[in-house]
Order: sequence, then C-alpha cells, then structure tokens
Amino acid sequence: MRRIRTFAEAAPRLALLGGLSLAAALASLLVGPGLDWVQLWAGDSTASLIVGGLRVPRAITALLAGACFGASGAVVQGLLRNPLAGPDVMGVSAGSAAGALLLSITGVAWGSLGLAMGAWLGAAACAVVILKLSTAQGKTSLTGVVLAGMALSSLLAAVTTLILTLSRETDISRFLFWLAGSLANRRWDHVAVLAPAAAAALAVMLVSAGRLNVLVLGEPTARSLGLGVQKLKVRLLAAVVVATGAAVAVSGAIAFIGLLVPHAVRLLWGQDARWFVPLSALAGALFLVVADTAVRLVFSPFEVPVGVVTALLGAPFFLLLLARRRGR
Repeated sequence: MRRIRTFAEAAPRLALLGGLSLAAALASLLVGPGLDWVQLWAGDSTASLIVGGLRVPRAITALLAGACFGASGAVVQGLLRNPLAGPDVMGVSAGSAAGALLLSITGVAWGSLGLAMGAWLGAAACAVVILKLSTAQGKTSLTGVVLAGMALSSLLAAVTTLILTLSRETDISRFLFWLAGSLANRRWDHVAVLAPAAAAALAVMLVSAGRLNVLVLGEPTARSLGLGVQKLKVRLLAAVVVATGAAVAVSGAIAFIGLLVPHAVRLLWGQDARWFVPLSALAGALFLVVADTAVRLVFSPFEVPVGVVTALLGAPFFLLLLARRRGR
C-alpha cells in the first residue's frame, strides 16, 4: 500500500474510516433481541427506550472507547519506537482493575458507574506512580516507564487476584465479567464519563502528533531542533493515561486494540504520526463497533464480553508479529 505523506493523500482515508465507523454504529442499532421496529416507528415507549436508552449509548461508547484505544496505541508505539508496544505498558489496565475492585469491596461505590469511577481513579494513580519512578533530574525515561509499568502491573494483578479469592462468589462473577471487557448495559451516564476525557485526550494527541516525527530522530537531535522533549513526553503519556483509563473504566479491559489496530494502520499507510494517530483512532472506533456487533449477532441471546473476541483475534496476530520479527 502507498505510504501517506500529505493531507491530500490522508483525507480520503480519514473520510472512509469515519464514514464506515458511523455506518457500523448505525447498523449496530438494528442488532439485538426485544425490539419491534413497527412499534418503534409508532412511538412505542418501550421500543424507544431500547434504542435511545441502551443501543445508542452503547454504540457511542464503542466509538469513543475504540478511538481512545487506537490512538493511545499509536502514540505509545511512536514514543517507544516499537510496533509491539501498547498502552498497557503504562499499567492502565492493572490500575483500573485494582481501583474498581477496591472501591467495590469497601462499599464506596458499586454498580457499573461506580466501577467506572473506581477504575479511572486507579488508572490515574498507577500512572502517576510510574511517571514518578521513571523520572529523574527532570527527564522521563521511556525505558523506565516500561519497566515500572511491568513491575507495578504484576504487583496490582497479584493484589487483585488475592482480593477476588477472598471475595463473595456473586461479586467475583460480576467483576470478572466487567474485567473481560464488555459494552453491555452502557447508558448515557457512561457516555458522560467517557466523552469529556476522550475528547480532551484525543485533542492533545492529535495536536502533538506531528512532533512525534521529530522525536523518532532521537532525543538529542530533537532537542537540537528546538523540541521540548520532556514536556512532549509527559503531555503525550498523560493523554494516553486519560484516554485509556477512561475507556477501560467504561468498557473494561478490552484487549489488543491498542496493539492490533495501530500496527495494521502502519502496514497499510505508513507511520507518519500526523496521519498515523488519527487513522488509528478512527480504525479503533470501527474495529470495536464491528467486534461488539459481531458478538451480539453470533452469540445472541447470550451476552459474551467483546474483550474475549478481541483477545481471540489479537493474540494470534501478536504471535505472528513476534514470529516475523524473529525471522528478520
């Protein structure tokens, strides 16, 4: 595929992915049991509630969460200059799980929205600790971010497992379903939690994306060209944490989108960050909407976590990438 170098080349791809994402979201409103379209057009209150109160916010949540995962993966891969990296290196998923569980078992909050707020706070706290551990003399080491993220993720995963082992069976089943990654029963209050954080974080990523091209040349070269390397790294890492943390808080730990989607975009259209980041955001939105719709079609009337499907698709793809890199 031809590598994108100018806006004129990027615009058709951006429009195509944006249009497909909206079309997939609209099509997802047609999927699912319990809806009589004749009654909907006649203004039946139950049918209107199913569409307006459940399916529309679910579709919007899928679009926003997918965009957050896709853009965050693109930024992390650009920062680390590693196509096999993903937003999980910031410890966001482990922090989200620990935060959600701690708030629920202490009785501070329960229910889907309570889990979302606890997950977001846990992700933010985890990211602050990682940035503190990886920053010395005013400089943030990206290698330090990865190592601190791995260590803290392992610690939090062990704590989460221990708490779950000691919890009631009913609490375990509800929490594990959320942790697997699901968009079931998303409502407008979930959209209200996700939308502001997603809008702010994605705006920062898109505005700063072009400077990633300079950072790829190496930090000494970037500084010689007048780029504020430390401020850029902290700003982009903070945006990744806000975007991924909010998405995980609302949708659960949906796996592999931050790795799978940006890598596919890079293979198709290159890694010029000016287009790589927005294309990854739109492709992530499209991928998650399609995956969620497919889950509802294939497994209806059962509600299977969409994270299971993304993991089944993403894990073999990741192993294939590792095999190709080993062959090279």
